[in-house]
Amino acid sequence: MPEGLIKVCTECLPLSSYSVRHLVHPVIEIDGTPHKNSWGTYTFPVAPGTHRIAVYYRWFFFRRCNLAESTVDVTEGQIIAVKYTPARTVFQAGRLELL
Repeated sequence: MPEGLIKVCTECLPLSSYSVRHLVHPVIEIDGTPHKNSWGTYTFPVAPGTHRIAVYYRWFFFRRCNLAESTVDVTEGQIIAVKYTPARTVFQAGRLELL
């Protein structure tokens, strides 16, 4: 089956504390399927069509801190690249931008 790719780059803020960089791991959801990773860049093969991307991390009682969501359309052979940046506090939304 022909497919496209969704490439997600997750990065910490430059002045993030040790706990955020090493103890908190972002969760990347593609169409509702969670993928827990370290901070970095990850590629996911997907079928052509519309896909929902959500990125967040868990922090104590907060299950979806700095949630950022987007919907993208992927065509056959296309690579969609997005970058996730968390907000400065756990009470704000993160940012997911198309590259």
